[in-house]
Amino acid sequence: MITEIEVLKHGDTPTYFAESFSLVRQQIIDLQRLEVVDIKTGATRSADGIVKAVFNALQGATKGGGGEEK
Repeated sequence: MITEIEVLKHGDTPTYFAESFSLVRQQIIDLQRLEVVDIKTGATRSADGIVKAVFNALQGATKGGGGEEK
């Protein structure tokens, strides 16, 4: 279960990132899925990058590379 998404660093334009992150973060937490996240926020590249980063983090967690569940 995804209960929080924390950003450690990003190289995006701060205004685009802030707009995208608040929307995408909440969708991922609410829906518990990445496939149905609406990344058409006006900052599509930022949103797409956030979804990909969460996907990569989840992949690492399920392979024993992090996260609380194994």
